[in-house]
Formats: sequence, C-alpha cells, structure tokens
Amino acid sequence: MTLNFRAVILGTVFDLGGSIIAIRLIAGFYLAMMHAGGASKEELEAFLGNPSDAFALMAILIGVGIAFDGLAGYLTARMAGFLEYWHVLAMWGLLTVMQFALSSGSGESDAMLIPSYVFVVGYVGGLIAAFTGAYLFKKSKRERP
Repeated sequence: MTLNFRAVILGTVFDLGGSIIAIRLIAGFYLAMMHAGGASKEELEAFLGNPSDAFALMAILIGVGIAFDGLAGYLTARMAGFLEYWHVLAMWGLLTVMQFALSSGSGESDAMLIPSYVFVVGYVGGLIAAFTGAYLFKKSKRERP
C-alpha cells in the first residue's frame, strides 16, 4: 500500500494555513487590547519588534498552534482511511520541513528572537497532538457499527 499524499498535503496546508491565520488574528487582537489599554507608541513598537517578550501571548499562540496540529492529525487520518499513523508521520515530516524553510527565509537583520522553549514545546506538543488526533479518529472508527 502507498500513502495517500492528498491527505498528507491537505493536513499540512490546513495546519500551516490555519495556524498562521489564527496567530495573526490573535496577535492583532492582543495589539488592539494593548492600544485600548493605553499603551504608548514606544510600547506598541517594541511589541511589534519582538512579540515573544509577552509570555502570556506566546503561551496562547503555542496552544493555538498545538490545537491546529491536533486537528490536522485528525483530518489527515480521516482522509487517509488506512495506515493513519503513517500518514500523520508523513504530514508531520512535511510540516517540519516547510516550517524550517519558512523560518529560515527571513534575513538576520529583521529576524525576531524566539526563545528555544517555544520551538521545543511547539514541536513536541504538536507531534503529540497530531498523533492524538489520529488516535481519536481511529477510536471513533472502531466504535461505529
């Protein structure tokens, strides 16, 4: 049997696209809340320069990214219909390659300083969430009559 690459690609696109859109919306909302709270122009510019300084925002963004990883794992397993864990593993490998390619494309002068714990928690938590999504699909498939 071969892998269903449509399922792998759709899961990867759903994960990346959904995460990017959700993270942009949440960061924009956080910026609007800072502005409404009376933050000065310098504080807003400092936040835009390095949003990883706001720990609460970073924790929320990591959680959103991990949630999209779980949804993408479920979607990939559902579309594949067979060898669900292998499909999720292929999706995760493609996703990792794409994330490294996207993050290494920016120049050094305008790159943000993202703490290493963000990468570790994001990758480990995302991998666990993706396989949990596949497990939940397999579990629901077994429970159907």
